[in-house]
Order: sequence, then C-alpha cells, then structure tokens
Amino acid sequence: MMRWSILVPIALTVAGCTSANQHYLTEFEPLSDSEFRYEAKADNIVRPVDDPSAEAQRMEWLNRYLASSQLCPNGYTITSRKVVQTQDLMADTFTIYYRGGCT
Repeated sequence: MMRWSILVPIALTVAGCTSANQHYLTEFEPLSDSEFRYEAKADNIVRPVDDPSAEAQRMEWLNRYLASSQLCPNGYTITSRKVVQTQDLMADTFTIYYRGGCT
C-alpha cells in the first residue's frame, strides 16, 4: 500500500509536463525517407500500455516527431507494435516499440 501512496503523487506530477515528458519518455528515429522507429515508455499507473487515452498521447508525440522531421506529410501506418516489460525499482514499466512507414 505504501508503494502506491508514493508512486501516485510522483506519477501525477510527471504527467503534468506533456512536452517535457515527450523527450523523457520517447525516442524517435527516421530509418529512411519513408520509414521510422519510435519507442515510448509506459507503466501501470499513468500511461498503461492498452489505455486508449495513453495511446492517444503517444500517437500525438509521434505526430510531433514526424512533423518536425518533415516525414510522412501524407500520413503513416504503424507496421508493428511490440511491448516489452521491464522492472523498475518501484513498479512494472514497459517499452513499446513501434515501426512505421509513410502512406
């Protein structure tokens, strides 16, 4: 129980800084003129792997990366999505690996 009482306030504080979180919680790499790799961190509290709202936030961040890279101006398709669970000191965490291509 004490674990959650510590994690929830920390998680809510972290959740408040959207653009800062983008750089802390994600990585983006163009692989070619029409393909990319994207990684995003997830957890069981603030950004669950299968939560629609959390996934929408991850896709918003991906769209920002694509726009700033001037990649996929006509849209894109996610070609693969793989979730890998890791263990943090206080909670389960995940990395979601995306691959995509321009349409």
